[in-house]
Amino acid sequence: MIVGDSLTYGVGATDQDSSIAGQIGANRPNDAIVNASTVGAKTKDIKGIIQAELALNKYDFIVVAVGGNDVVRIRSDMEAVVNELHDLIKFLGAIESQSVLVTLSAPENISVIPKPLLPLAKSRFDKLHSVASESTTSLNNVSYVDMSNPNIASYKSFEASDGFHLNDLGYSELTKVILRHAET
Repeated sequence: MIVGDSLTYGVGATDQDSSIAGQIGANRPNDAIVNASTVGAKTKDIKGIIQAELALNKYDFIVVAVGGNDVVRIRSDMEAVVNELHDLIKFLGAIESQSVLVTLSAPENISVIPKPLLPLAKSRFDKLHSVASESTTSLNNVSYVDMSNPNIASYKSFEASDGFHLNDLGYSELTKVILRHAET
């Protein structure tokens, strides 16, 4: 199962085959791929979506993308978002599925974020990154894809024309990283 926001929905990809779901499906042809992502989803939405899907089906592998909308929508209460992310990671650690958690790239890599808002966006991103990084280290079934990692975040060449989402090359590279995390 793939769940999250516009990143996992595939916004910026030329077609669904180029999205994370399409590429995981191509790499894991024997797996049924369900993309339960919603454009605009926030961290508070994700746990409920996963719970609803798990009530219907069993999943061996779950890709979870969170944080993009929480960081860029300045009205979001970051203390609440941090608590929701802690709760989500704790929930993922308690289920049988292997999960890969992805947060957005560092704000300075995202063209559409106005320069005057970069310090605030960076502060918000750093809080999410810290929680995700620290909370997943002790969990055997949850790994964290650090999109601020320089190996992933040469973002400009991976950026779609909207200046925020990934293009086909970006989705291809991110999917490779996700699949490596899924195998560990």
